[in-house]
Amino acid sequence: MTSNNNTHLSDVYQRNKAHGSRSSRKWPHILLALGCAIALTLLVTNYLQTSLGVKALENLRAQAHQLDVIDRLQLQLVNAETGVRGYLLTGDRVFLEPYNNTREQLDETIADLRVTFDSASVVDVATLIADVNQHQRLMAQAVAAEDADRATARESAEAGKEAM
Repeated sequence: MTSNNNTHLSDVYQRNKAHGSRSSRKWPHILLALGCAIALTLLVTNYLQTSLGVKALENLRAQAHQLDVIDRLQLQLVNAETGVRGYLLTGDRVFLEPYNNTREQLDETIADLRVTFDSASVVDVATLIADVNQHQRLMAQAVAAEDADRATARESAEAGKEAM
């Protein structure tokens, strides 16, 4: 019985050894395939992250340009308004220089505004341009009224001199 047991154990050992050698040959291939899959996954993830980063930078540049155009528009309007106020207070036409310069620049800025903000924009460009045009009309009316008042005052002063 001992010899029968030894033979049986020897047969089991041989089968396990043969089976183990086949499975031990598979492990390097399995590990290599797993490593390649992980490396490929990392490359795809890196590509996706980079693509998202590039899109975010493009959006940021577009938003920065939009803010630049709006800031330029606001600065031009403030400069024009300041010039008109100076003229209204002093009557000196030198103060109208920023107002006159800004009127020329506003057309360029409005054109840039139309190009920068497309139809899908959050900013209602038509309303903004209408507000800018209204603001320009009010400033032009104030300058014209001041010119008319000064002309009337000058005529009154000359008439007063002649009457004396």
